[in-house]
Amino acid sequence: MDCLYQKTFNLDWPTVSEIRHILKHVLTAISVKNQDIDAAGLVATEYLTNLLRHSDETARFVQFSMHKLADKQLLIEFKDSMPSYDLFNQQPNQWQIDSGELVEGGMGVALIKHYFPNASYKTVDQQNIFSFCLTNIDKRPTLIYIDDDKAQLALLNAYLSEHFQVICCEDSESGWQEILTSGATILLLDHKLKNGTSEPLLKKLNQSNLKTNLSVVMLTGDDSEELIKRINLLGLMII
Repeated sequence: MDCLYQKTFNLDWPTVSEIRHILKHVLTAISVKNQDIDAAGLVATEYLTNLLRHSDETARFVQFSMHKLADKQLLIEFKDSMPSYDLFNQQPNQWQIDSGELVEGGMGVALIKHYFPNASYKTVDQQNIFSFCLTNIDKRPTLIYIDDDKAQLALLNAYLSEHFQVICCEDSESGWQEILTSGATILLLDHKLKNGTSEPLLKKLNQSNLKTNLSVVMLTGDDSEELIKRINLLGLMII
């Protein structure tokens, strides 16, 4: 079992956000699927906030760790020596996540069990351990592909998906949001879009600090010297 991260925190409200940020950073770095990153962040936040609400304000320390297991699995674990707070037994509830109902208490259990049925809580030698496991970690790098041609999107998605997690976007606006949140390392985009070109997006990207970790490739059928010169000034490769 390889330890990817381990640190002991003084548990307070700002720490919950800090742990969620660390969790997202590490999982993004090892190319975990975005939906699994979001689910892990939600479950960690749900557990820690419940722990905060129901524990004494003194001596609140929690050890947060991530361990790489065999068979493409990742263990997320929280350890503490506070009075036991077993969320599963403290808030038993039959509420279903897709019921559309709002209820008092128990939703945390439902959320955790919905996303990670393997989640567990146990107390060993006066130490409480809450853990859940991400399975089938996807090691493919994430690629964003922007094109307003749905057929072309589907074709390249099918061609690239063996080696990449492909996020397909039909316009620059949705593409930009994915650039901000997905942790993608490759941006593939068509030059001509329905509402103009992708050049404004490229200029916006150049003005940010996001391009440092993003390889950008442009697709176009226009091989005019004018376009090539303009795109080269933006620091891009044209295919």
